[in-house]
Amino acid sequence: MDIEAKISDLSKINEAGRLLDELVKEGKIGPIYERKEYVDICLNYIKSHRNVLLIGEHGVGKNALVEYLAKRIVMFCDENSPLYDSNFPYKHIVETNAAKLYEGCFYAGNLENKIINFLKNCENEKAIIFFDNLHLSIGIGSSSSDPNDAIAIITNLMNKNTRFIGTTTPEGYKILQKIHSKFIDQFVPLEIPPTNIEQTEAILMSLKKEYEKIYNVQIEDDVLSEIVRLSNNFQHWKKFPGKAIELFLNLINLNSNCEILNKKILYEYFIKETGLPQFLVEKNSKIDREEIKQFFSENIFGQDEAINEVINIILKFKTGLNKPNKPIGSFIFLGLSGTGKTELAKLLAKYIFGYEERLLIYPMSQYRDYEGYRKLFGSEEFNLIEKISNAGKLINDVKISPFSVILLDEIDQASIEVINGLYQILDEGRYIKNNGDVIYFGSTIIIMTTNLGMENFYSSSIGFKYNETEKRKLIYDKIKDELENYFGQPFLNRIDKIIIFNPLTFENMKKIVKKTINNNERTLPGLKERNLNIEVDEDVLDFLAKNGYDEKYGARKVHRVIDQYIIEPISHYLANNPEIRDKTFFFTLKNDNKISYTLI
Repeated sequence: MDIEAKISDLSKINEAGRLLDELVKEGKIGPIYERKEYVDICLNYIKSHRNVLLIGEHGVGKNALVEYLAKRIVMFCDENSPLYDSNFPYKHIVETNAAKLYEGCFYAGNLENKIINFLKNCENEKAIIFFDNLHLSIGIGSSSSDPNDAIAIITNLMNKNTRFIGTTTPEGYKILQKIHSKFIDQFVPLEIPPTNIEQTEAILMSLKKEYEKIYNVQIEDDVLSEIVRLSNNFQHWKKFPGKAIELFLNLINLNSNCEILNKKILYEYFIKETGLPQFLVEKNSKIDREEIKQFFSENIFGQDEAINEVINIILKFKTGLNKPNKPIGSFIFLGLSGTGKTELAKLLAKYIFGYEERLLIYPMSQYRDYEGYRKLFGSEEFNLIEKISNAGKLINDVKISPFSVILLDEIDQASIEVINGLYQILDEGRYIKNNGDVIYFGSTIIIMTTNLGMENFYSSSIGFKYNETEKRKLIYDKIKDELENYFGQPFLNRIDKIIIFNPLTFENMKKIVKKTINNNERTLPGLKERNLNIEVDEDVLDFLAKNGYDEKYGARKVHRVIDQYIIEPISHYLANNPEIRDKTFFFTLKNDNKISYTLI
C-alpha cells in the first residue's frame, strides 16, 4: 500500500475514533503514570491475539493504562527505540466509544455501515480498537423495528483478526454478561483495583517532577498528601488514583502563575470548587460543638433532640468517622407540619455544604406510582431516548451536585418502587442504573419527612401543652409502632436515626414570631434601605403567637399573621411617607384586641 493510501485509511479510522499512538508521537498525551504489572498482563494477552476487558470503577486508571500501552506500542514500532520489536503484531491503537460510532448515523443502516468500515480499516492497518465504557453502548442504535444495538452489530462482525481492549465497570460487566454474553465471551477479563493511599501518593510524586518542569512551579510535598486526604474524605463518588490526579492537575492548571503551590492555595481552591466550609476542609481546623448548637438553636425552637443528632452527623463527617460506603447520614424526621423539619434540613445544607441551595427537595406526592419512580430514578429501557430524557431527576441531580442534603418530603406518599430504590442507596451509598452506570450518594445526607402517627399529639387545647413524661413515652412508642407497620422493620433498620419533632409550645411560637420579625428587618428592602426597625410589646407578641399557630400546620401561618398585622400597616404608612428613615415602628395591643403602632 502506498503512503497516500495508508494516510487515507488512517484518516478513515479517525472518523470513528482517535489514534492514541499518533497523539503520543505528537506529545499530546502525558505525562502519564504506569501501573506496570497491569500493562504487562494486558500486553501479553494482546501478543497472543486475545481481546482484553479492563474492569474497574471510574478513576482506577483504565484509560491511563491504555494510554501507557499506546506509548509502549510506539516504542515497539520505532526502530531506534531500545524496545523495538519487529514481531509485535500491531502498529496502532485507536480509541472509540458508542457516541463516536453513533455520530452522524441518522438512519438505521448508517450505524452498521460505519461499524463495518471502521472494523475493516482497523484490521487492515493492524490497529487495536480501544472501546471505552462498553456498558454505555447498551441500546445505542437499537429501535422497535431493529433490536440490534452497536454491540450486537460488532459481535456479528468480529473475527480472529479483530483485536479489542474494552473498559467497563464491575456492574457494567455484569449487565454486559447478561445482555451480550456472546460478545463478552470473546474477552479475557482483567480487574483493575483502585490504588491505596500510599500508592496514590507515590503516583502523584512521580507526576510532580514532570509537572514542575512543565509549569515552572514548585509543589510542596505536603500538598500531595493533603490532595489524597481531601479526595479520599470528600469525593466518595470517585476512585483512586483518578480523583487525586484530577484534583492535582486542576490545582496546577488554575494556579500556573504561582511560584510555589502550598496547602493554603490547595484549601482555597478546594473550598471554592466544592462549596464546603473551611472548618471541614482544613485538616487542623477545630470545631466547637456549642458553636454549632448555637447556629441551629437560633433558628429552630423546641427540637433539641433533632439538633443534637444533626450535630453528631456534622462532627462525624468533619473527623472522617462516617461510614465511607453509605450516605453521610440518613434520617426520618417525624412530626407535625410547621414544626421545623424542612427548616432544619435547609440549615444543615447551609452549614455543612455552604449553601441552602444544596438542599434538594422532592415532594413524594409527585412520585406515587411507577411513573413517579421513573421520574426519580430513570426507566429500565436501554435506548438513546432514555439517555436524553428528563427521567431520573434524583439521579441526575446528585450526579451534578454530589454534596447535597436530599429531602424526601412526605415519604409515606411514595410508591413502593421508590421505597425499593432507596434500599440500595441506604445500604451501599450508591445507585446502579440498568446500563451499569453508578451514581454515588456517599457525600449526601438523606432526610425523609412524615407525619405518620402524629395525630397522637393533638389535644383539646391549641396544642401548646406537653404531656406528662410517662404519657409522652407511650405516645412515642405508639408513633414508632405505626411507622414500623407502614414501612416495615427492614426499611427502618437502614435509617440511622428516627427523630420525632415535638409539637410547638407557646414559648416556641413566641420565639418563632421574634425570629420572623427580625428576618423581615434584615431582608425586606423597604425596611433595610430606610434603616427602619420593628418592635412589639409582650401583648402583641402573645397575640401573634396565638394567631400564628395552627394545630394542623404548626407555625406556617406565622408569616401571614405578621404580614397582616405588622407589614401591611407599615406599607400603608410608607406609601404616604416615603422619606421616613432611621425610625422604629413600636406595636402595642389595645383593650379591644386591635394592634396599633407609634413611630419612635
